[in-house]
Amino acid sequence: MRANPLVYGISHKSYQMDPTLEKHREQLVIEVGRKLDKARMIRFEERTGFFSSTDLGRIASHYYIKYNTIETFNELFDAHKTEGDILAIVSKAEEFEQIKVREEEIEELEALLCDFCELPTPGGVENSYGKINILLQTYVSRGEMDSFSLISDSAYVAQNAARIVRALFEIALRKRWPAMTYRLLNLSKVIDKRLWGWVSPLRQFSVLPPPVLTKLEQKNLTIDKLKDMRKDEIGHMLHHVNIGLKVKQCVHQIPSITMEATVQPITRTVLRVRLNITSDFKWNDQVHGTGGEPWWIWVEDPTNDHIYHSEYFIIQKKQVIEKEAQLLVFTIPIFEPLPSQYYIRAVSDRWLGAEAVCIINFQHLILPERHPPHTDHIFYVVLHPEFEEDNLWMDFGRALVIGKALVG
Repeated sequence: MRANPLVYGISHKSYQMDPTLEKHREQLVIEVGRKLDKARMIRFEERTGFFSSTDLGRIASHYYIKYNTIETFNELFDAHKTEGDILAIVSKAEEFEQIKVREEEIEELEALLCDFCELPTPGGVENSYGKINILLQTYVSRGEMDSFSLISDSAYVAQNAARIVRALFEIALRKRWPAMTYRLLNLSKVIDKRLWGWVSPLRQFSVLPPPVLTKLEQKNLTIDKLKDMRKDEIGHMLHHVNIGLKVKQCVHQIPSITMEATVQPITRTVLRVRLNITSDFKWNDQVHGTGGEPWWIWVEDPTNDHIYHSEYFIIQKKQVIEKEAQLLVFTIPIFEPLPSQYYIRAVSDRWLGAEAVCIINFQHLILPERHPPHTDHIFYVVLHPEFEEDNLWMDFGRALVIGKALVG
């Protein structure tokens, strides 16, 4: 900057008045601080020059989200958006500013819109954010494109959209929006797996042929139903006797956990929760790897639509094989009048259709007394120095008895 100030828009006169450019750099920092403070990415006290980070700023930094994108989120993102609304918001991110609509792509984009887009696409094929939305939905639907420019743009959109949706998930989690947090976590897995959330979770297994998966969806055979069926029953339902065993094995390899919660009131407003988590699936290194299965867990109040506690935990391979329980202990607030119940929701970080819910019921919860009674008065006598002699201990005992009698 000092070597060539004209490149940075600094006039020769300004450079002469401020040879070290200290004032200019200070002004740059102040302007940036104001903008970031307005976007709620930092807190900037201009009078003292003090900066402090915020959750939103840390998330943006972690996921490399641009400042203008965060401003878009602040303007458009709230707790009641649908999946279609979320994709529309993501499509307007600053990360996609270089993607333009080309005249020769419009016809193919219209075909992709009709064939592969399952959710609304505001903007259509004429606008860049509409094109981004179409490419993203086509990517999830595993649609094929002919144009090389569309194939290149689709790869770029998919790579960045997955990161942006993950950032939105953490923003919703920090804002303590349970429904939106759940929706965004599933949407991020939809993009990663290239599978819509309403298809069978068994599509995550490449060993099952597509005709078998289509029959499972047509017959509405959910994972819970398949767990209760025998392998020969599954084979007969699918008109493919030999495939029953393979389907049954895949069903039991989808990560599943059971949760049991016990609660203990610490005060009238704080509750300690002890949550025992036990895995309920079969580990396969080819499917699950050799590390662990990550999960997100949060406690939500369905009445107030609020998350009171959230946590990230990993179930290790050893714990799955040995059926070893994992204990989580945390505290949550409670309010009077007591709500009917809280939900503890656990959702897999990687697998679609892998989730569990545990209900905390407050019907028979007994809280501590509002004003606990005082303890009984204890008579206390200060020992005078003259009682330190051994031969006076008996007289001290008699004086203590008489003192208690007088107080009583």
